[in-house]
Amino acid sequence: MKIEIVSDKVTVKSGISQRTQKPYSINKQEGFFFAAADTKYPVRFEFNLAEGATAFAPGMYKFDDSNFYVDRFGSLSISGQLVLLPLNASQPATRVA
Repeated sequence: MKIEIVSDKVTVKSGISQRTQKPYSINKQEGFFFAAADTKYPVRFEFNLAEGATAFAPGMYKFDDSNFYVDRFGSLSISGQLVLLPLNASQPATRVA
């Protein structure tokens, strides 16, 4: 499984929470998910960046093993704090939410 980041552009969604009446800001970045090595076309997805995190640089990434866990119902799940590792050693690793 690979993730390709093609742009470091971040989309910001902000407003006032209806529930708490406090301001919020959500930073999102776009990625492309290759489910298998023989996948011809990737699937586009968006993910939230952790508060204060910088955008991922363009490049190829993989999921860190710490992203996966078995939940209380016995189902395989992905943690809320995603960790992506660069496939190229010169790219920095970054955490996203």
